Amino acid sequence: MTSVPQNILVIGLGESGQAAALLAAAGGACVTAADSRPASAFSGTLDNLRAAGVAVETGAEVIPSGGFDLAVVSPGLSPRADLYRSLSESGIPVVGELEFGWSHIGAPTVAITGTNGKTTTTELITHMLYEAGQRTVAAGNIGLPASRVALGGAVPERLVLEVSSFQLETTTVFDPEVSVLLNITPDHLDRHGSTAEYARIKARILSTRRTDAVAVVQSEALAYLRSLKVEIPRRLVTFSSGSRKADLYFEDGLVMGGSGDWKGPLLSLQQTRLRGGHNAENIMAAMAVGREFGLSLEQMVRSVKTYRPAEHRIEPAGEINGVIFVNDSKATNLDAMMRAIEAMSSMIAEEPNILLIAG
Repeated sequence: MTSVPQNILVIGLGESGQAAALLAAAGGACVTAADSRPASAFSGTLDNLRAAGVAVETGAEVIPSGGFDLAVVSPGLSPRADLYRSLSESGIPVVGELEFGWSHIGAPTVAITGTNGKTTTTELITHMLYEAGQRTVAAGNIGLPASRVALGGAVPERLVLEVSSFQLETTTVFDPEVSVLLNITPDHLDRHGSTAEYARIKARILSTRRTDAVAVVQSEALAYLRSLKVEIPRRLVTFSSGSRKADLYFEDGLVMGGSGDWKGPLLSLQQTRLRGGHNAENIMAAMAVGREFGLSLEQMVRSVKTYRPAEHRIEPAGEINGVIFVNDSKATNLDAMMRAIEAMSSMIAEEPNILLIAG
């Protein structure tokens, strides 16, 4: 565990905020944790913080007084929130929970972001590395806070982080060995203001000080970032379901390699439980990461074939009177919905007859 400043303020008392407060307290800091919600919203779940010596303030509209050396903010806290504005005016250095927790782990890291496909790709990479015998933990936006991993004490051989734009907003020194950018389509514009600003925030995952850093990036997302004059200092590996110029591409149901010893067919999507060009891209991204971490093609293909996707992602839900019902309720934006419909179309040999239940 790295050293921490003496006096730390944690803002936001969801799962990630509580984990950050406990991590800071475990490192010997004097910790104050604040949330704008009333105490009744937590149903006694803050007792563990108080037991660890954390001072807890609920119903907070401005930051507590205390001469803080550092503020750790939860990803759910919008920059437009009163507490965040109060923090900005204070001059206290700010770090996000993801970066705070990651800085205390010290494991080789791959970080995955994008508008859609983050969780599937995170799970695929974790499954690949685990099946290859590498002690691997998946954390971040997937549900387990990075600070909780750091509290566990044991350092994993590999850390796989799913990272949202909310988490990337506050990164300053976050620098994984391998970064993955799956795609960019308009999302969270109520928070970020424009697609261009959203893309620039996503691109933070690609900034680096490492000379050996690698970026695995969808070709279309790369082209959009370049149109915004965003520089990418990492060595690039590209993938695409729509362009044969990428290092990995998708053609006639096959994941294809475009160069070197990965030239030609690598895997048939029909051999997996995943469907659609978007899932082919998730597989390509995962395979590119596995290669960087020393896995053989045979190991990766075997792992992809045995991977079971999480619930609510193009999940068969039953059949009634010849009608097949598919649950894709994880699609929470238009791009995700359209990709699911395209995947359904590709699975039906005859003229597709798809009825969409949305909302």
